[in-house]
Amino acid sequence: MEWKIKQQQLLYKLVDEVKDTQMTFIEYKFISDLVYSYNGANFLVFGTGRDSNLWVESNINGKTIFLEPDLNWINIAKTNNSKMDIRHVIYKTHPSQAEKLYSEYQKTGIFPNLPILDKDIIETEWDIIFIDSPVGSVNGRMTSIFISNELAKKTNKKTHIFLHDSHRPIETMYSELILKPDSYVVEEYNSVTNNFDKLNYFIK
Repeated sequence: MEWKIKQQQLLYKLVDEVKDTQMTFIEYKFISDLVYSYNGANFLVFGTGRDSNLWVESNINGKTIFLEPDLNWINIAKTNNSKMDIRHVIYKTHPSQAEKLYSEYQKTGIFPNLPILDKDIIETEWDIIFIDSPVGSVNGRMTSIFISNELAKKTNKKTHIFLHDSHRPIETMYSELILKPDSYVVEEYNSVTNNFDKLNYFIK
């Protein structure tokens, strides 16, 4: 099946399932188009969900790895596609710590209590990173934002980083602190003018 037709089917099915609880059709398509354009991207996704199959199908000739803290979501994703490469990751933060960790990072440049990641995650030069986990109310996304930036530093090429739920206070604060510096800011969340409703896009 031609990719454009298959992509449309995947997108309409996905948007019908998530309604207005996740990203928009435009946002999903934008990321999917970028991934597909590589014809074999290194694509790291923080979190699994109803959109996981779209990311795998968009990157059929590449490497897509998911980092997921919730074992239930891992089982759901594996049921839908047993070949998905999903790594269980344990976060050690709570959203109540966001301001304290923010201040410490400003002073030291160090982010504590990082989860243990597999060696291949650390050593891969990622083309695209999508931050959609952990659940904001459970762990906050401070750690996944920090890790994404550190991984982007390790590459000699451009890394595209997407941050979902960028309108929320922690995501806004940490993207300003960590992702925005030294980035080509392509598009940021803007409640009035932005085409992206809840998505920030940086190129590092």
